[in-house]
Formats: sequence, C-alpha cells, structure tokens
Amino acid sequence: MGRSGQTKIPAILIQRYDKIVALEEAREILTNLSRHEKGIDAEIEFIRQRVENLENDLRNSEPEAMAIIDRFSNNSTDWTAARLHFIQGYTWEAAALKMGVSRDAARMSVYRAFEKASADKASSKGKEA
Repeated sequence: MGRSGQTKIPAILIQRYDKIVALEEAREILTNLSRHEKGIDAEIEFIRQRVENLENDLRNSEPEAMAIIDRFSNNSTDWTAARLHFIQGYTWEAAALKMGVSRDAARMSVYRAFEKASADKASSKGKEA
C-alpha cells in the first residue's frame, strides 16, 4: 500500500474486475427472471441490455488492461495472478488455487509489483526534473 493507504492498482483494472462481477450477477438475474411466467418482459429486456453493455465494455477494455499488466509485471507470478484476476475475473482465492499459492501470496505479489512500478515511475520523473 502507498503512503495514502491506497494501492497503486490502475483504476481501469479495478473497474474491469468490478464489471466482470457485475456481468456475472446480471447473467444470474437474467437466468432467474427467464424462469418466471409472463409480465416481466421489460425487466428481462433491461437485464439483457445490461449484459450486452457489460460484455462490450469488457471486450473493449481488454487490450488496454492486458497492456498495463504486461508493462508492470516482471515475473510470472505477478503476471499470472494479475491476468487471472483482472482479465479473467477470478477471485483472489480462485487465482491462488489455480496457481498453487496462498490467496495473500497471489494478491500481494500483484500489489507489490504495482507499488514498485509506481515508485520506479515516480523516481524516474524526479530524475528528469
């Protein structure tokens, strides 16, 4: 964590993960609504549109998100954990399980890598001044 108490994870990655979670929730709602009888067509159409919008947003943000992860990560653990979480939408627990490490190890490797990348960037800006 940085001095302000906030991580240096780029906002686009945090927003992308939040959209993945929202998409999963919208799909579940759509499935549940589709099981009901008549009279909720407007609600179903609203959720279908929400699903479509989230899918488009995620598809459009993927190249930039992958480029950010590729730039910051200098080892395979950081890179894998970040891609599983921010690109594929795995929870930290699921990413850790897939990687064979603890949840904290997966999460903290990503946070430390972004923290280091932010510090390196600030340091190089200070040298240019």
